[in-house]
Order: sequence, then structure tokens, then C-alpha cells
Amino acid sequence: MQSQITRLIEAVTNNGRVSPFIASDLSVPVEVSYVSHGDETTDHRSIQWVTIPVDPELPTLIRGALESPEFLNEDVEEVWHADCPVRDTGLVADSDGAVSRLIDSLRSGLTWPHQIPSLDKVIWSKRSANEVSGFHTDHFPFGSATRRSRGSATRVIVNLGSEPRVVCFLLPNGEGRLPIGDDYCPHEYQSLEGLLDGATLLLASLPPLSQEIGAAGVRFDAHNVLHSGLPYRGALVAVITDWRDYV
Repeated sequence: MQSQITRLIEAVTNNGRVSPFIASDLSVPVEVSYVSHGDETTDHRSIQWVTIPVDPELPTLIRGALESPEFLNEDVEEVWHADCPVRDTGLVADSDGAVSRLIDSLRSGLTWPHQIPSLDKVIWSKRSANEVSGFHTDHFPFGSATRRSRGSATRVIVNLGSEPRVVCFLLPNGEGRLPIGDDYCPHEYQSLEGLLDGATLLLASLPPLSQEIGAAGVRFDAHNVLHSGLPYRGALVAVITDWRDYV
């Protein structure tokens, strides 16, 4: 893990406060908890650890994904599966199949079947984080079929890099659903101030990809758990989502 990320963690731990949302002056006091993959945690209601066995072909699939035309663009950090309907969203989808093959292999390791539309992506960070912020839940911009009110979204973030990767969670003390609507609305997030007073800032560390240990990940509800990345330049993760329509 880069020293810059370590310093960010130390700073927020010492300060005991976090500004959770980008372009907002909201600041809330938090209890900081740092856990490593596999540790027992009282926050099991919000996150669960996941380990995916490493297929012998996985290193080859990773190299192929990083050589995809999209990732060769220094401005592109996220590439979505080819079956993700990114048209008119400004997002970037896989064009030559390499990123999609990597995602499909990981879904197989999770025993999750392929879904259309795909809500999966690979993130290869080209720069390091400079603050612990940007907390959000997910609002997919892919039409009415993937609106929050239409279904649930279970998310797994998997570390595919050679160094530990931290994923941040901001967990209110209560256990109810967050009052967040279908469309992203900064005012709705700002209104969470009361719920977030004294919340737990959970810093979940995922170990590097290892043939012996496997690919370490963390699973959570992408619609109801506030989460944020804490990337460093060169970090590589896969973001896999299991969508279930409400009946």
C-alpha cells in the first residue's frame, strides 16, 4: 500500500472526523475501525469477506485486460463489461473482450451466473487518492430496469493487484434503510448528517492477489451501504454486481 494512503488513514484516525461527500462542506465525527480480510468484525451485517480461488488462467486474463485499448488511454480508469449498456452515459465499455473475459472468470469463481445487462467493471487506478471521501451508494445510469426501486444489488470488490487495497465503508449506528431515492441527488446525501453523526468509518484491507490465498474481496449491499475506494496509482480491482429484480 502506498505511503500516501497510509498517511491518509493515519490522518483520519487521529482527527476522528471525515468529510464524506465530494463538493460538500459536511463533516461528521466518526469512530475509525481498521480490519484486514478474514478478521472477525461486528459489522458483519454490512460487509462479508469473500475469497475467490485463483484459476491458473487468471494472471493471463489480467494481463490481457490491462492491454485492452481502453486502458491504454491514460484518462480511462474504469472499463465496464461489453454487455453493459454504456451508450449515452459517458462510461467506457470493453471493446475487444479481454476485460469481459476477466470479469466472467471472476463471476464463475463466485458461482454467480452471467447477467445481461452486466453491471460489472474493472478499475485500474492511474492516480492515488488524496482524501477519504466520495462515499456513495449506487445509482446505475442504464435505464429503468436497473433503477434502485426495481431490484437489489449485491456487490463484491476484489483486489487483483500486487499490494493491499483498502475499501472504505461509512456505517450509521442504526440498521434501517438509507432514505436515498432512485436518482442521485446531492441533497439527499447531505440530509444523512444526523444518521452519520458518530458513524463507524470501517477501513477494510484486502491483501494482494495470491496463488496460495486466492483473490480477496468484500461483499456488501451496494444500494444501502455507503462506500468509497481508497486507490493508489497502479491499484487493480474488479467490481462485480449481482442484480436481483424485486418480485
